[in-house]
This record gives sequence, structure tokens and C-alpha cells, in this order.
Amino acid sequence: MQSVKWLLLTIPVLLAVTLSGCGGEDSEDEVIDTSGGEDNDAATPTLRIGGQLQDSYVDAFHLWTNSSNDNFAIQTSFASYNSGTLAADVAAMTSAGNSAYVDVLVCPYTSGATTNCVNAVNSSYQGAVLAWGGAADSIFSGACATLNCFGFFTVASSYMTTGLEKLANMSGSMSVGIIVNNNAFSSSVATGAEAAINATGFTLAGKVQLSVAKQAITDADKSNIADLMSSAPDVVLIAGHNGDVEPVIIEIGNGSHMPQAIIATNALNNLDNYGGDVKFANCVMMPTQWEESDTAVADAVPWTSTAFKTAMAAAVDGMDASDVTYHYAAAAASMVAVAQAMKDSSYDPSLIAAKMKEMDMDSFYGTLKWSQNGAIEKPMFTQQKKGDALEIVAPKGTVAFPLSDSSCWGQ
Repeated sequence: MQSVKWLLLTIPVLLAVTLSGCGGEDSEDEVIDTSGGEDNDAATPTLRIGGQLQDSYVDAFHLWTNSSNDNFAIQTSFASYNSGTLAADVAAMTSAGNSAYVDVLVCPYTSGATTNCVNAVNSSYQGAVLAWGGAADSIFSGACATLNCFGFFTVASSYMTTGLEKLANMSGSMSVGIIVNNNAFSSSVATGAEAAINATGFTLAGKVQLSVAKQAITDADKSNIADLMSSAPDVVLIAGHNGDVEPVIIEIGNGSHMPQAIIATNALNNLDNYGGDVKFANCVMMPTQWEESDTAVADAVPWTSTAFKTAMAAAVDGMDASDVTYHYAAAAASMVAVAQAMKDSSYDPSLIAAKMKEMDMDSFYGTLKWSQNGAIEKPMFTQQKKGDALEIVAPKGTVAFPLSDSSCWGQ
């Protein structure tokens, strides 16, 4: 885990650190007196937030939980993600009367881990379940349908929609090939993409299922990709993760058919994965959760996107503002929503879920509003690599097109 450089706070923060009874030796239980002074009386409410998290995302949550306010204290119980203990920890944290009980449960990142988290929640739990890091549609059509879930990623079935709609407005009917890795999230993306292809009047040229997820593609995968590309699709959609998406794009780039456009999940998160073939990242389009804003801010935590990125970079050694992705923004936005719910409830932790269900507000991350099953109702966006910059090109913006252009793969 990257080490933390404590933020300079306007009001000192008192931290009392003890071992948690939930989550093993890697668990931390921090009681943070955020109420602003030594005269804090015994009636000051305490907000309890906890769950398992991958270490790299804890700092994004602490940006707010370690800050100061005059109205309540915050107790955090974050344990390092452990798939073997996740279900037991979640059950304890969501069972009334258990010493590990929390008012707000935070699930870990990835659709698979989020699914396992929400499936382990006690059925009688009335607190807020932050499914902040999962996008598979099945999360919200499954256990979340009977819980107070709140997602922060637009669901996977909507990932490709804005990019496809933009291409349809530019060039009319085109054929589309789909390549999907071996993963539940990616399957949701591909299912939604097929619906979007039909809605835009495009035609499906074919679909390839990779044998891997998050690792290098096999020779058999390369053969299947070559078969798909032999049908000369105008557009290629790739649903996958870092480790498998980049090799697929490189394979296409080194092939005999150049499509007019590529839209690929996670394609621009780590350009180092392209190695010496980074030129093939040029003009690739990538769905993203975050359209940065320096005007839309929340009442309770008035971060702009620039202010948030600056604070995040200051909190983590070795991180620059340009390294702050939508993953960190979604994590921090979940705390913005909790902060707003606390304020709207007159600082009653038992009302957080109810107040979040009523929420419809702007923030640095986008609109914070949820459907009945907990899926966030903000739109999806599409980025494109132009030179050294990433630029939002859909639903608003201008796409560099086609890939044969000199600014793309034609250089």
C-alpha cells in the first residue's frame, strides 16, 4: 500500500487506534473525534463506517473520514480485502448487537468481490451498503434488490452506449465486432453493447470470447481474434481488464485489417501495459465513469474535481494529480454522499440510507441519485487518447476518427 502523507487539516484530528475484533490483524478501528474540541459532550453522535477494502483505495475514503466537523465523530473499521474472511466480516458488521456493527458498510472493489459482499449482508440490515466499486448489472438485480445498496459505477450494460451513439451520429451504419474476456463484469458490458448495436442501427459482425481475464491472451485467443478481424468490422468493442485488453489492441494493430474505431474498457488506465506498442493506444476510446467538473459541488463536502485530485495526490506518496482515476473519485464520492446524508438527517446515522434514497444532487463526481435497486443514475462518458491527453468525446466532444488518420494509427 502506498504510504499516507497526512493531510494538513484546518482543525486538528484526534485519532485513537485500536485493534478491531473483525477482520484479523490487518483490520484497523479508528475512532476519529471530528467534533472539533475538548468540550464535546457525551451525546455527540458517532458514525460507524467499515468493511473490507483493497489497500490502494483506503486513502480515498480517509480523505473525508479524517477531516473535521463540529457535529459528530466517525469510527472507521477498514480491513484489508481477504476473500476468505469477507463473508464472515460482512455478516458481523451488518448484525445488530454485534460489536463490529457499522451504520455504513463499504464493499471492496471489483464486481466479483462486491457481489460476494452484498450476498453476505444480514437480511435484516437497515444501514447503507456502499457497492461503490462494482458495475456488473447482476449486483443490483440480485441481493441489492432487498438491501439499501448504493452503487457509484454506472452499470456495465451502459458502458459502450455513449461511444456507439457518437459514432452512429458521425458515420451512419457500420459493422461491429465484440471481444469479451472471461469475466462477469465484461459479460455485462458485452450484453449491453449488443443492445446498443441494435439501437444504433449497426450490425454485429461477430463476437469472440477470450479464455482469460486480466492476463495475457493465448495463441488460441489470437487465432479467434484473427477470425473476427477477417470479417473486416468497422468498429471493435473490447470488454475486459488491464492485462488482457492491451494485448488484444496490439494484436489488432499488428494485424492486416485496421478498424475505423476501437472502444475498449480499461484501455487507457495504464499505458505502460502497451510496452513498445503504445502507439496503438492513440485514438482508442474508453468508457469512463467520471466527467470532471470544477463547478458542480456538493453542499456538505464542496470539493471540485481539481480540489479532490490535489488532495488525493497530497495524501499518497508517489501519486500525482494526473494519476487520480475514476476509481478513486467513486470511492471518495461515496463519502461525499454519506456526509450529505448525515447533514440532511440532522446527524442521525440511522437515517443515512433513507436520506441517500432521497438524494438527487450534483457533486465533483457527477449526479448522485440512485434507482430503487441501488444502481446510480448518472450517465456514462467516453474518453479518447489524443496525443498525450485523455479527452471526453462522448456524449459531448469531438472524436478523432478514423484510426487511419495521421493523428491516430496512420502516423
